[in-house]
Amino acid sequence: MARRGSGEGGIFQRESDGRWVATVELGKGSNGKRLRKTVYGSTKRQVQAKLKAAQDARDKGIVTTGGNMTVSAWLDQWLDGLDATGKLKASTRRSYREVVDLYVRPHLGHIRLARLTPEDVEKMERAATRNGSPARSCAAHSDKLNAGAMSLATS
Repeated sequence: MARRGSGEGGIFQRESDGRWVATVELGKGSNGKRLRKTVYGSTKRQVQAKLKAAQDARDKGIVTTGGNMTVSAWLDQWLDGLDATGKLKASTRRSYREVVDLYVRPHLGHIRLARLTPEDVEKMERAATRNGSPARSCAAHSDKLNAGAMSLATS
């Protein structure tokens, strides 16, 4: 059997229970450690499909790790992905970072991504408008952030 190339992931069958396992490298985290996603299935074909989906998501810049990732860590990855694509003007990226740092991170940054609820986001938006942020600008940016970053995070 030929060896897989770098970044292609790996597939094996566990001896203990016969389940198939695939892992894919997602890059490096903010702490410098490797990020990996592991998928499981009862057949090799099922795991191959899940591995392909994880690779496609990685290639599109959608990085999903486990349930331990916080909103703050996810936003860092999302913003770094925006910087890497170069599709947005520098002023737009800077504006997104400001909104994240001033309004989103203080209210949602500590919450684990898997436990984030729509109510948490609504509380953040209410608090941002209550605390004197430019309501229209903040609302417009938070809508874009929610539509972009949060929908990717929960996919």
